[in-house]
Amino acid sequence: MFGHKKSQDDTLPVTVQVVRSADAYNEAGKLWNNNSRGVVVDSATKKEVLHFSLVQPKTVMWVQRDVGRTDAIELIISWQDDHSVIAEVFVILPGPDKAGDDTYVRRVLEGLMTTASTVPFNQTEGK
Repeated sequence: MFGHKKSQDDTLPVTVQVVRSADAYNEAGKLWNNNSRGVVVDSATKKEVLHFSLVQPKTVMWVQRDVGRTDAIELIISWQDDHSVIAEVFVILPGPDKAGDDTYVRRVLEGLMTTASTVPFNQTEGK
């Protein structure tokens, strides 16, 4: 998918945003700590990853960070829209300074903590 282009359907539109916010970083940390039993290490990327899946609308989300690094958390949201896969990446940095609008990121993180239809990704595969 990355680095080459086979057809129009083989591309992945991605937006990347950096958010520096103590509130968003704390929410991400709370989500990470409350679901730490589901954290796996991706040997290819050397990242610790925590997957979630949302049934309606069908969306895959995950938070990840470099192994041993605690000063940045990435939130990735991916869904399909009219035959295209779309992804949003949010790099969440701690405060106290603030940069970027953290409203959307905090709402997503809070939703992952409270939405009953959100389950760890490995549980949706019957593991």
